[in-house]
Amino acid sequence: MTDRSIIKSLQNKMSPRTEQQYSEIREQRKITIMQAGLELFAQYSIETTSISMIAKRAGISKGLIYNYFDNKEALIVAIVTEGFEEFTRMIPETHGQSLSKEQLIHYLNTTFDVLTTDFQYWKLYFSIVMQPEVMKLIEDQLMAIMMPVVMLMADYYESQGVANPMAHARMLGAILDGISLNYMLDPENFPLTDIKNILFQKFL
Repeated sequence: MTDRSIIKSLQNKMSPRTEQQYSEIREQRKITIMQAGLELFAQYSIETTSISMIAKRAGISKGLIYNYFDNKEALIVAIVTEGFEEFTRMIPETHGQSLSKEQLIHYLNTTFDVLTTDFQYWKLYFSIVMQPEVMKLIEDQLMAIMMPVVMLMADYYESQGVANPMAHARMLGAILDGISLNYMLDPENFPLTDIKNILFQKFL
């Protein structure tokens, strides 16, 4: 390496980080903390997992976690809401129109594909969500996040002339929750494809 290239290399190392670089570093640290929390909350439960344990798993200081989350409860809420928001982000754009049957089937197939392609994440995720303490923490946020999905389904049933479309939408949501949980518990033997086909035939 020439003297000029050495100087240039040192200058690059000494150059201050840009706002974008700082933002990317913060986002990556936040993801690392959330992943560590996801694993530990699922493994040891909410009550027994401490911030110190999460910091150790994430490879950062305990104090640094508080730069991202005020407390353990805030971290739990962030982890759980992120999972539910992933499903709402997949809602197709309808431009004010009701979903067609084909669009709704595509949306539901997409949600099932997400579960199967990232199985380990969702297995940990559902292990957390099913803990009673978590449901108490996220009850209000959960309803706000999931309401667009519920309304999407209710609007579909209304467009099909179904009586009490909201009840049908809630029933479909409950069935989907049950399918997802059973698949998480027994992925090797659970006939997901067959059950999806029955679901689409009977409830759509």
